[in-house]
Amino acid sequence: MAQVGKTGADMPREGSCNRVNSELLKRLGECQRLPTLSGVVFQLLELCRQEEACLREAGDLIGRDPALAARVLQVVNSAFYGLRREVKSLRQACSMLGA
Repeated sequence: MAQVGKTGADMPREGSCNRVNSELLKRLGECQRLPTLSGVVFQLLELCRQEEACLREAGDLIGRDPALAARVLQVVNSAFYGLRREVKSLRQACSMLGA
């Protein structure tokens, strides 16, 4: 299938893709430990697929995984969002992030 809007100069050459893939595989092979996703993440993904999912449920679900909860709060309170007040609630964080 042709890619619309891409010129020959914009598209990666097959050789460069092979170099990237081999470099990626090399780095993955050198990793001692890769992080795993918690069951909460899979439940959250399933919740997001539901048409009637609510932010309260998402916040409650994220709260079950302390590492994920801390990361969500860290992201929502980052300078990127430029909020005037610190967000401390996961429900509010989900609302701000559009979970």
